Amino acid sequence: MKESKITLKEPIEWGSESIKELNFKTPKAKHVKEMNLTNPGVKDILLLASKLSGVSLSALDELGMEDLMAVTEIVGNLLTGGQKIGENA
Repeated sequence: MKESKITLKEPIEWGSESIKELNFKTPKAKHVKEMNLTNPGVKDILLLASKLSGVSLSALDELGMEDLMAVTEIVGNLLTGGQKIGENA
């Protein structure tokens, strides 16, 4: 199973925990079955990132913008094998 990891530029302080990195597992159908794959929004990406990383959606809401863009890129690559989300092949 392919996994991806990101070290956050701005760690997320969540309760007594400091989240410094996110590890993503490869998505399966069960992770995306309720997602709009043709035109995903930030909410879709964060929900999927939560499912793939095991970090709560509420915690991911605290991502800085630079980290959000990195998470979006990683999730997009996991979904499409490198094709950017929303682009036509």
